[in-house]
Amino acid sequence: MKATIQERIRKTSLFSRASEDTVGEIARCRRTFYAKGDVISSPAEFFSGMGLIFSGRVAVYGKGQEGDVLLNTLEAGDLFGAVSLFGEKPESVSTIVAGRDSEILLIPKPLAEDIVRHDGEVAMAYIAFLTDRIRFLNEKITGFSAPTAECAVCHALCEKTECLGFSFSLNVTHLAQSLAIGRMSVYRVIRALSEENIVRYERGRMTVINPEKLKEKENKS
Repeated sequence: MKATIQERIRKTSLFSRASEDTVGEIARCRRTFYAKGDVISSPAEFFSGMGLIFSGRVAVYGKGQEGDVLLNTLEAGDLFGAVSLFGEKPESVSTIVAGRDSEILLIPKPLAEDIVRHDGEVAMAYIAFLTDRIRFLNEKITGFSAPTAECAVCHALCEKTECLGFSFSLNVTHLAQSLAIGRMSVYRVIRALSEENIVRYERGRMTVINPEKLKEKENKS
């Protein structure tokens, strides 16, 4: 049986313990459909508020020295726009693009602010959400500031190992974009790590064979 709008809202960590009134208010917000490649929000066309992804996938890009850099990929149940709700600068520095056909529920800023102020459960979940974002961005900065491609790739693999375990799916193109380095450079690092029997990469799946050696590579590069 297809989930109701209210059930889909409660599947998000931010609103899982929200009051019935809060969920009802959110459910009345506008839902918009975006085709693959559509720009949902950007510094030039900024949506002021939060977006809840009901279906599809969106990509979040930031500006790098050599063009747009993929910062994150969001799936159904994820949110975007929450970090800019209470900032002094209301504009967005990110560009959000539909990675495939997507349905987004758009929560305007006045309503989102009112919910955070008056629903204690949402406020606590919002603080946890921002804490996780700070940690995520700090890890991104570490990757971007790595002195070599090997250091950056090893750091990213160590990070994924901590979150996902010793075997996980890995899209090399997405990894290269997120690190703002060339795809062939990433492949070269992975090939070198494979030859040293530190990792094994087959058919889009990465297996970390020797995490201690991988950590040493991250720190020595």
